[in-house]
Amino acid sequence: MVWLLGVKLLKPIYKKILVVLKRVLRLVYFPKPRAHSMPLFTSSKILPLNMLYVETVSSIMFDVSRMTVPSNIRDLFTKTKEKHMHKARFSSSSNFYMTTSRLSQTQGYFARFGAQVWNSIHYKFRQLPKRALKKHINNILLSIKTMWDNCSIFLFFVSFLPLLC
Repeated sequence: MVWLLGVKLLKPIYKKILVVLKRVLRLVYFPKPRAHSMPLFTSSKILPLNMLYVETVSSIMFDVSRMTVPSNIRDLFTKTKEKHMHKARFSSSSNFYMTTSRLSQTQGYFARFGAQVWNSIHYKFRQLPKRALKKHINNILLSIKTMWDNCSIFLFFVSFLPLLC
């Protein structure tokens, strides 16, 4: 799986795949030579790789929350209610505990990024079946992508993906 590869290995592969994907979309839609590629992704309803990564991580985190993944992946995550025994809004809403670190390398680790993505999903959407949750997240990502010219929304999304963008 792609997210298990090292970051140094992932960046060149990501860039090459993104370039090929943009070229294919340019062949299909015949835009102007200097046109931005984001409207092409929007009109084709295809998620760019960084957004596809978020969708995949949220799907895996759904399985982690339901305890249906192998133990080596499940052991990367702990619920906040296991760390904090007192009742609080954050610990009672089935969030995952995010280990704190001041190192920038750990910001993109799957265990940290997965917990961050899962904790950012609203509690009522976490209760949906997996297919409905994936569809909802896909719709959210497509709506973010259609508002790509709104800089604040795009920068908010890019803040989730420090290593891939």
